[in-house]
Amino acid sequence: MLPALLNDSIVGITIPQMDSLSSFMIDCDAVKEVKEVYKKAVIDAYIEIEKRDTAIAELNVLTAYQSREIDNQDIHTKNLTDGIGYLQKDLKRQKRKTAFAWGTGAIVAGVLTGLFITK
Repeated sequence: MLPALLNDSIVGITIPQMDSLSSFMIDCDAVKEVKEVYKKAVIDAYIEIEKRDTAIAELNVLTAYQSREIDNQDIHTKNLTDGIGYLQKDLKRQKRKTAFAWGTGAIVAGVLTGLFITK
């Protein structure tokens, strides 16, 4: 049954129509409440996504820094290893020179002793 037009500005409705209209308004309010809950959940999700993106960006910066530090340590380790190798070669060279000097000294001492004894 349609609403009745009582005059130019007043429309009359029956009780069942009023109940139907009230039920519709209650349903609209419930939909609005659900919409607000979903809206808040979506906003919260976006905030969490932003926090995670920020954490990931900070982690990427930290990882890049650590990679540079590891590369620097690798270079430093290589330089130290090269220095140790050079020092080991120099030590061997010095040992050979010392052994040669002692051997030469012993030969010279033996020759001089032999000359001294024979004279």
